[in-house]
Amino acid sequence: MEQFHSLNIRFEVINLQFLRRFETFLRQRGNISNSIATKFTCFKAMYNRAIAEDIFTPEKNPFQQFEIGRLWKNTQKRAITK
Repeated sequence: MEQFHSLNIRFEVINLQFLRRFETFLRQRGNISNSIATKFTCFKAMYNRAIAEDIFTPEKNPFQQFEIGRLWKNTQKRAITK
């Protein structure tokens, strides 16, 4: 995130366009879909925690429109079977 935008960011700046630009930035840096999904899952948890702790009240939650689930891709399982 630090390479994309300053960490000194207001929650009000985070909107759907911000999330899409961040996804594009991560893809350009060579991240694969599952890595991006993991980053967004953590980002969403932090955002929701700020809401729960009354740090701010969003007019609209951008994560309701930005579907993180679409980023997850099935991968070949590498674990040893029993």
